[in-house]
Amino acid sequence: MFTNQYLDGKNVNPHKRINTKPTMRLFTLIILYVLMYNQSIGQIAQFNFPATNTLVVSTKDANVTVSNMSLSAGTIETSTSSTFPNQPLIEETGGWTTNTQATAKNFQFTITAGSGYIFSVTNVSFRALATTQGPSAFGFAIGATDVFSTNAGNANLVFVSQAVTGQTGLSSTTVKIQGWLNGSRTTAGTGAFRLDDVIISGIVSATNAAPTATVNAITGTLNV
Repeated sequence: MFTNQYLDGKNVNPHKRINTKPTMRLFTLIILYVLMYNQSIGQIAQFNFPATNTLVVSTKDANVTVSNMSLSAGTIETSTSSTFPNQPLIEETGGWTTNTQATAKNFQFTITAGSGYIFSVTNVSFRALATTQGPSAFGFAIGATDVFSTNAGNANLVFVSQAVTGQTGLSSTTVKIQGWLNGSRTTAGTGAFRLDDVIISGIVSATNAAPTATVNAITGTLNV
């Protein structure tokens, strides 16, 4: 009958319990490492509309490119309004006369992943205001999908922060922030739609496979 064993040259009592907690912690770290490999989570793009380079993206993930903010029709104007917490902001006056979201006039920009990367959109936020004769509804679309809509009150500032699902594995997409007439209040659509603080949040990740990781169960060494 054996009374002891040898492990790495050391005499070990075979009935002694081995502490597995350090190994379990190491396995947890491995899982986190694999999930986070070549992946950034947070803001993909943000437009603050400063006085200089107003329509240029203010901050963005390093592995995407973002076009300037533009309009589907018309010319973007800059403005100031004490109703908004940050100055300046952008607006467009007139042309908000379409009756459906899908065909609505819109502010828009395109996000394109860099070579070897893809991205997913998980949240869109912005501040918006429609003047008395501005659009009676606003919302946003990602690509060809209308994601969100809400009534635009009479000169009421609205903060939108909307979770997004189903927009994953993208190489490029156009985000549209739309204004239209939905009959929720009386307006001709000839007034202004004001916009500020546009933030697109999500995940940018590499398309190559994550590295494999193994653990030596005896020594607890991580091999990547």
